[in-house]
Amino acid sequence: MANTGIFAFLIICYATMQCSCQLFQYNMSEYWQMPPLYQYDNMDVCLRSKSSAAFCVVKTLVKPDNRSELWGIIQRYSKYAFQYNHALLTRGVCLEDCMALTNSMDTHQKELYYQRKFDINYKYIVDDRLLPNIDSYRQQFGDDINVCENYKLQTSYNLSAYSEIEYCYTNETLFRKIDFLDVLFYVVVIALVLLGIFSSYYDAKIAKTGDEYYFKRPLHDKKSNILTAFSIRRNVERLTMAPEDNHLQQDLGFLDALRTLTMTVVMVSHIFIGERMVAKSNPEAVEIADSSAAMEIIAAICPFTVNVFFAISGLLLAVFFVKLTLKKRFNLSYFWLGLVNRYLRTFPVYAVVMLFTVSVYDRLLWSPSGYNWMPLSRSLCRAKWWINFLFINNYYQPEEICLIHTWYLAADFQLFMVGLIALMVIWRFPRSLKWIVGALLGMGFIFPAVRVYMYSFNAMMLISNKGHARRLWYEDRYINFYQTTDAHCASYFSGLFVGLLYHKVRENSQILTNSKIFTVLRYASIPLLIAFFLPAPVFHHLNLPKPSLSMAIYAGLHRWVFGTGVAVVFLLYMFGDSDSILGALRSSKILQSTFIRVCGRLSFSFYLIHMSILEAIMANHHEAARVSAGMTLSIFCSATSLTAFVSFLAFIFIEKPCDVIFKQLLSGDSRDKTTQSANGTNGFTTIQINLNQPDLTRQTRL
Repeated sequence: MANTGIFAFLIICYATMQCSCQLFQYNMSEYWQMPPLYQYDNMDVCLRSKSSAAFCVVKTLVKPDNRSELWGIIQRYSKYAFQYNHALLTRGVCLEDCMALTNSMDTHQKELYYQRKFDINYKYIVDDRLLPNIDSYRQQFGDDINVCENYKLQTSYNLSAYSEIEYCYTNETLFRKIDFLDVLFYVVVIALVLLGIFSSYYDAKIAKTGDEYYFKRPLHDKKSNILTAFSIRRNVERLTMAPEDNHLQQDLGFLDALRTLTMTVVMVSHIFIGERMVAKSNPEAVEIADSSAAMEIIAAICPFTVNVFFAISGLLLAVFFVKLTLKKRFNLSYFWLGLVNRYLRTFPVYAVVMLFTVSVYDRLLWSPSGYNWMPLSRSLCRAKWWINFLFINNYYQPEEICLIHTWYLAADFQLFMVGLIALMVIWRFPRSLKWIVGALLGMGFIFPAVRVYMYSFNAMMLISNKGHARRLWYEDRYINFYQTTDAHCASYFSGLFVGLLYHKVRENSQILTNSKIFTVLRYASIPLLIAFFLPAPVFHHLNLPKPSLSMAIYAGLHRWVFGTGVAVVFLLYMFGDSDSILGALRSSKILQSTFIRVCGRLSFSFYLIHMSILEAIMANHHEAARVSAGMTLSIFCSATSLTAFVSFLAFIFIEKPCDVIFKQLLSGDSRDKTTQSANGTNGFTTIQINLNQPDLTRQTRL
């Protein structure tokens, strides 16, 4: 407890600093004395020089030397999390050139420039098991590479270095042979296209002449609904169709816009992270930007973006569960049916994305640094795909995760299970409502606080360019905190609480008006959020003692405050006065536009697909490319437009057809439930459509 007062004082002092200031001063004349982080020979010229030629990406580690002034500079510019490790260099080496150099040396010179491996206390290279045939390259060429790179570093910088091959390209590896999974992916794609053509033909054939609403209405028998499930025109109508005009649609109509906005922020965040991962000629631009207090505060906010999706999930789960179970007797089968439907709704697009990753994804590789993305992802997912489909990949073997962004799906599925259990208990024992809500909200504070204390973490997520260099696979805070379920439960349960409150407030709007707690939170939530984010630079620049009870409490309160803020926004939008900003948005034509509606309904496919496209774009940037605002804008426009197009195809040919088929197979009713759910029709299967996927993965008509 001795740290508490000091910690609070430091936060208050640091929060008063100007956010535009640069908190670490860069002397560029010093900075440019260091060896460049990335340096690549020309791979195309290298491999064309000889059919048996090889091009290797090498990790070169500078040996500590306290007598060297340059080593002192390297240490100074590698001190903070937002800085790269300038003692860890990446080199692209043409083996023909290296062999020519070593062949020109005598035995004594080779021994002089050979650097044995020294003690290294951090992860610097990918494990051999993840990339094929690396061990054979190391045995054949490892010593020569070591001599070459040490010679270059000693003659140019008077520093010694140990070098190790991480990956090698040959003319054979660049054009690998097609295998079974490649064929399977092509077969699946062709089958989906043929199904679309057949279903569209059948749908047009049975269409009633002159009925302009034919493709907008469900058919009346199960067989026809299944046979028209892949109908392209019908699925386009399902994508763009306006929801029914009732109070539920109006109250929740803002969610498509919120999904779209949040997904945009997620995309921008991932682009910024990707730019920090890839090889570039000006890493100092990234480090200088990240050293500013303003960027550190922004970076502290970005990890919370995904919590908006969790809050939406909790909100929709509770809203539709209460609607479903109102005045009905308790039935345990609802729980199992809800889980099955939830899983089936997620599976089809997820499975195709996984198949793409383990098959043809690596064929998008053209850049020498791209092995870190495509071949590595292909190898990992071939080994770990089953972990993803059990939705435990955020806890089981979380390092070197297959499809890194799918930790969200695992966490959301787990929270869905917990939320559904809690709602089932409340349904069975109504008097337990206050206890259950209190316990859930308490978990939202306790779990993050305990994890921060146990692992001696900082209270905030920091910019870690050292971690970005290894794709965050071995970044302790990312693995053991950010992608865990308990780090995000506060937002999910806050949304769940709003969902439970929704029907009561709809019946009696005075509940919020007369609530002193809500009045306080309405005006305090935004200032509190700002107050909690402002101290982010403290955690970057001051080595505060850890584990710290103060940090643990701060971390728990931070997530509580964010969850509360999102809950207040939900309530103000749904029930706020029409003269308020959020209240006025309820009738906004922008939120009711087809464009926003389509973007919201594509959000699940967009989320699943965007990382593969973004990685392909990033991985194929030239190693000498300069990070700039223009580069960021170019990546954003190309990645967003391409992802939107592929997401549209995924919705039309996979997501919506499978959704319709699963509803028909699991329902005793022969009608297409899409429109029924839009109309708010009662019945378990109808509401279950909303229940099973109340988040990014939910594409039903609100």
